[in-house]
Amino acid sequence: MDSKTVLLNYINDFGIIACNKDDIIQSINDIGSSWQDAVLLINEKEIFYSKIYKKKTVYISKYLYSLLKKTWTQKKKSENARLIYKILENNPPQSTEMLRLVSGLKKEDFNKAQIELLEKLYITAASSYRSINENWSSFLYTTSIKWEQCTKIYYTNYTKEKAQKEIFILLEKTMRKTDVEKILRNIL
Repeated sequence: MDSKTVLLNYINDFGIIACNKDDIIQSINDIGSSWQDAVLLINEKEIFYSKIYKKKTVYISKYLYSLLKKTWTQKKKSENARLIYKILENNPPQSTEMLRLVSGLKKEDFNKAQIELLEKLYITAASSYRSINENWSSFLYTTSIKWEQCTKIYYTNYTKEKAQKEIFILLEKTMRKTDVEKILRNIL
C-alpha cells in the first residue's frame, strides 16, 4: 500500500492526524506518510485542513468534518476574521499573500484571524499553491462551504447529540476526552 493510501486510511479510521509531531495524536511522519501525501489528499478534496486541535495544523476526515458540522454553531467572528472570510466568500480560492494584501491587515492581525477561521471550520486549504521546498508549500484557501461543494461529504441524519457521541467514539481512539471536549467547545 502506498503512503498516500496509508494516510487516507488512517485519517478515515481515526478522524484526525497532526501535520507535525505531537505528544498526544499521531503525525503524518509517525505513520510513514509525508507532507506530499497530505498535499495530494488536500488537492483531491479527500481530507480537510484545519487547526481544530490546539491551533495546530491537523487533517481531518470527511466523516469527522460532517459530524463536527452537525454540532457546529456559527460563532461570532472577529472583525478581521469577517474581513478575510468575506474576501474568500466573494473570490475563492486565494493565497495567504493575496488575502493579506487585499485585507490590508498587518501580518500578526492577519495570522490571528486566519487561525480563528481555520480553528472554527470556516475556511480550509483548497489546494496547494506554491512549493517552498520538498516538505512545505503554501495553499490556496477557500470557505468550508465552497469546499463542501467540491467534494462528496458523508452527511448523516444524526441529531446534534448523536453526532457529539460519534465524535467522542472516533476521537477518543487517539486523544484524551479533555482534548475532544476542547475541540467541541471551540466549535459549539
